[in-house]
Amino acid sequence: MVLNWWHSPEIISKLQIIIAVLIICLTGFGLLLKVQGDRLKKQIEKEKTTELQNELTMTKNKLNNSDQTIKQLTIVTEQAKGQINNLADDSIKAHKTIEALNIKAKKAERGISSTYDFQGIKRDISPGVIKANMGEETEVFKKLVNLEKEKKYPDLASLCKSQIVKTPDWLTPYLFLGVAQANMGLKTEALSNFEHVIKNAPGAMSNYKFFDHTADIGVEVTGRTRRELFVTAAGALFDVMIESKTGEASEKQHKTITIEGADAADLLINFLRELLYLFNGEKFIIVRCEMIKFTNKELQARLTGESFNNKKHLIKTEIKAVTYSGAQVEKLEDHWTARVIFDV
Repeated sequence: MVLNWWHSPEIISKLQIIIAVLIICLTGFGLLLKVQGDRLKKQIEKEKTTELQNELTMTKNKLNNSDQTIKQLTIVTEQAKGQINNLADDSIKAHKTIEALNIKAKKAERGISSTYDFQGIKRDISPGVIKANMGEETEVFKKLVNLEKEKKYPDLASLCKSQIVKTPDWLTPYLFLGVAQANMGLKTEALSNFEHVIKNAPGAMSNYKFFDHTADIGVEVTGRTRRELFVTAAGALFDVMIESKTGEASEKQHKTITIEGADAADLLINFLRELLYLFNGEKFIIVRCEMIKFTNKELQARLTGESFNNKKHLIKTEIKAVTYSGAQVEKLEDHWTARVIFDV
């Protein structure tokens, strides 16, 4: 009875329908899975493509940055080459200055100082009489010459500095110190010493002159460079105020000052005002000024000086102030000039 039930046409027909429905459902599900798989595959491929594009963009940016870095390095290299060429030119000029000064010193029968000759012989000059006194300076001169010939420039510089403290009026140590510094690469210091020799050598032309200005004193200063212009202006200031006597030794002092200004004229006025302040407040008299740093709006100077001494110094003119009235700094064809007025 049971077997006959399974084999009845109705049951078989129903089973066939169920099987057909199942086959259709499975087929539809398979198609759905295939569609979803294709979508997922396309999405993955799209994401990979986006990642590759991002990586490519980043790589291009890195390459662009590298190109810019290379260009910057090229510019820096060219600038360095230019600075090296400038240093080479300055070195050649320094050597020419050394040669010119050596020739001038050797040919100067009276020496390069009003007190000492080139070899360190001190000359006492009175009306109709010239006395030559050979002291320890002549032995020092021999040592200077030997050290320069042996190219022992650090030792030469050390000996020159110690001798300058002992005999600041003898210009030969300044000359040899400049030679040593030039060969040691200290260009600024060397030129400063050369300028000191040229400025103080007998027969050197004065780099400033005075002009009338009501009750005040006007000074017109000239210099081949602005550094020299400012140093000369400092000398003019103390030349107006102080007269030094001979025969009284003083202990040298050193100071470093930094000055700022809105422009060249303002910088010069502020510089001279600081020197006047040092004299009025500390009785500090400048005997040498060396520019360490010098720009359009700032300078740093190393000052060598001494304290006011009644036995050695005489106040010629009392300066109350360095004024802005008529102050000017001007570049001419081959030199600089400045005008300053002192309130007395």
